[in-house]
Amino acid sequence: MEISPQEAQLAQRLKDVCDQRGREIEVEQSAPIFHKLGLFYRKLSPDKISLIQSSVLLVAARIRQPDNDDFKRDLRELCAHVVTLASSLRKSQGLEQIALDLADKLKRMREEAEKSLAGLEIIPYSVADEQLQKLYDAKIRDVRLIQNKIAQSYVESMAYVSTRCIDTLGNPPCRYALVGMGSLARKEISPYSDFEHVIVLEDKIKQDTQYEKILEYFRWFTVIFQIILVNLGETIIPSVAIPSLNDVTVPGGDWFFDGTTKRGVSFDGLMPHACKMPLGRTKKTTKKPWTTELIKTVSDMLQYLDSAEILKNGYHLGDILTRICFVSGDERLYRDFSDGVQLSLHKNQTSNAVEMMTQLNDDLKNFDTFVSLSGLQGSGTCNVKRVVYRSTTLFIAALGRIYDVNNASCFDIVEVLYERNMTNEYTARHLNLAVALACEVRLKVYMRKRCQDDCVGREGYYSSSDNKIINDLVSVIGKRCLVDYFVTAHLLQMSLRSSDPLRELDDKLCRSTSVKFNILHYLGFDSEMLAEWEQMGNLPQQTPPDDEHSIRFFVAKIYEKNRELDKALPMFEWLDQQENIDDDTKVHVIISRAWAYRDTGRYEEGMKYVKESKNTIENLKISEAKKKIELAWLANTLASCHCHLENFELALDIYKRELLYYDDDRISYRDRRRARCLLDTAKCALKLGLFDEAIRSANEALEIRTKEKTSVSSICDCRALLGKCYEKQGNYAEAAAQFSAEFEMRSEYVPTGLNENDNAIKQAQENFKAAKEKIENVPVV
Repeated sequence: MEISPQEAQLAQRLKDVCDQRGREIEVEQSAPIFHKLGLFYRKLSPDKISLIQSSVLLVAARIRQPDNDDFKRDLRELCAHVVTLASSLRKSQGLEQIALDLADKLKRMREEAEKSLAGLEIIPYSVADEQLQKLYDAKIRDVRLIQNKIAQSYVESMAYVSTRCIDTLGNPPCRYALVGMGSLARKEISPYSDFEHVIVLEDKIKQDTQYEKILEYFRWFTVIFQIILVNLGETIIPSVAIPSLNDVTVPGGDWFFDGTTKRGVSFDGLMPHACKMPLGRTKKTTKKPWTTELIKTVSDMLQYLDSAEILKNGYHLGDILTRICFVSGDERLYRDFSDGVQLSLHKNQTSNAVEMMTQLNDDLKNFDTFVSLSGLQGSGTCNVKRVVYRSTTLFIAALGRIYDVNNASCFDIVEVLYERNMTNEYTARHLNLAVALACEVRLKVYMRKRCQDDCVGREGYYSSSDNKIINDLVSVIGKRCLVDYFVTAHLLQMSLRSSDPLRELDDKLCRSTSVKFNILHYLGFDSEMLAEWEQMGNLPQQTPPDDEHSIRFFVAKIYEKNRELDKALPMFEWLDQQENIDDDTKVHVIISRAWAYRDTGRYEEGMKYVKESKNTIENLKISEAKKKIELAWLANTLASCHCHLENFELALDIYKRELLYYDDDRISYRDRRRARCLLDTAKCALKLGLFDEAIRSANEALEIRTKEKTSVSSICDCRALLGKCYEKQGNYAEAAAQFSAEFEMRSEYVPTGLNENDNAIKQAQENFKAAKEKIENVPVV
């Protein structure tokens, strides 16, 4: 879309007061820019989308300067202007006042939800099975009740807005129904969720000579509805796709990030991939050169479910239109539409099944539990909607489609499956528990932040031992529920790869010990794992061999982590001798065994084992990328052994060969792995007195780690090494600068009570002082 010079100039002014990530530096500076942009979009009246965009920009200005009377006046005048354009038939309260009344209703809903959530118990990790079952049943019941109450209050709030829109516009010209979709229809909505909805009209008006005028009534109804929601102050600017700020269709066009507006109740966004609201998709793009309005008669709306041509030339609405609820309007008309949806589903079962399986395969790849869990170990924040909420709800909805259960709610789907004897009580309980925990996590995170913010943890985490993500999740639902949640999520996803998922899941849930140990490993719950191991009494005889291998491996990893290598190494050696161990476990055992030799000071034995193991890894049936990762680890272990034996020239040569493995872009986290190797290279070069090479490698490692936003501790390690390199080189000023930066960063982020990190702070401070003294003692030439 072509941007006018005036808008481009305002956008550039905004960019000038934002940082490199598009975040405002000072909201006092950006507020007048949003105000002017809002007035610019008002001039595009009577274009409906531009008026909505204008309202969002003017409200953004008001949020940033709440006492600015000019901003308030212009927003009030815009609201009055929209009402006039809509040919209001009667006088009513201003849209701002309606928004204030709505805000009061939402406040009460949120307060009630917060009170109810506070009453949910954290279940202790160690609790008897019989008591645990009762606690789980209570959790399921309570969360389901909370979600039902929120959904009911939300519907009542949106119905209230609908009534006030009619008060403003006059009686509707025909029967209509406001139809909710998404999490509202599933009764999994939060008090801060956006409102996905469409408007269906009675079929006979299609032949009415005033049909276009009728559509225009509901278009203005939608504009007024949206502007009332915008006045709540919970609509982020990127959601309305201002072309100069957030154009996702142009490389570099989506640059602005609204970190000021607290996202909450709003309409679905105007971005091309969203638009699940009555005005629909109004902008054409190169790849999708069409528009789609979602104010339609019942028959026309149903075409989205069974017409391949409309699906091809619209955007995927088929699935979301199958999960609906009534919000306001004519309930009989809604029932006609709902009945039509069910008929269409039965009529198109074959084509729907093909499309569903395609989507399911994508979801299984994109929301894989262990991929998500492994990501928690290497990042500062976690999106709970993606990692927790969607990792079960998406797949329980898939179960519903596979077994022809058309209920919207995941709780309802599980209930129907159990009532039809398609699954047993044990599985039904665990699936319901997973839904309850997914909802509880999302609700509590939103309520804590008072907005729709899915992230837990923080940027700038100190180290892997300072895993604020997992600590936050534990504080929400406790360790027991967190473990059981991910066990069920993983087994559910695995079962959906079989021809009869429920039968597979019934079987897997009864034999989930190895999966549980795997989850405990990923979450870092070491003491809980060892307690489970002790309770097992060296594994019962009936434990399947594969489970025994997995369990022993994870226990050995805990011993390794706790530096109890006298216990870890024999377990790795035993595992390494097993013939029926799977290749993925085998490769991890090889690497861990090699590390154990190194870390116990058995360097010669370790180097011999590394050389013997290289061919074994090359012959394993694992991906080429994984082979390269593990061969790189072997090289690193070999080089490390040489360093301990002070064979620094040999070690440096091996580290350089290790770096070559990371040229393959198929390797996961290759930049982070490369940074670690570069740091090892720098340490080795420093030992050899190759200061320029050491500085070059350490600087490259620092650049990667800063860009990747890895842990603060790992960034500080780079600065500490750089300081030592510059000090040895005699560049004391640069050494002092590096030690100072290290000290400041450690001081800001070190977690309270971690003595070893406090020692690192002290060391950085001492290094800085020593470098400063050397600067002062350098003779003046």
